[in-house]
Amino acid sequence: MKNIITLLLIASIAKGQRMNDDSKHFYAGLGISVGVSALLYDLTDNNKLSISIGFVSGVGAGVLKEYWWDKHLQRGTFSKEDLYTTMWGSLTSIPILISIRDFKKRKEINIDTNKYYNLNEK
Repeated sequence: MKNIITLLLIASIAKGQRMNDDSKHFYAGLGISVGVSALLYDLTDNNKLSISIGFVSGVGAGVLKEYWWDKHLQRGTFSKEDLYTTMWGSLTSIPILISIRDFKKRKEINIDTNKYYNLNEK
């Protein structure tokens, strides 16, 4: 028990808990794409449209951040690698969203409950 507590304390204090810049850009692209896609899917029920607009919004956010915020306004350091990482996060959202929505469609099984209502009664 003491070893487990010691390991948990070391893990919470260690610098490995801090997220590096590439991870932030990846998760920002992923989060923006998934969030926009989820909102549009709730509004339109169109899977292809919501995924494509979600992807474009994630890529657009990365492009605007790198070119407008970093390069034009000079409030950060411009980096093409950060832009590519944000795009990769947006691209990663596509198969995740497709598989989640496909799973939800497969999970919906329509059972006629009236047919099986009086099975126990004779």
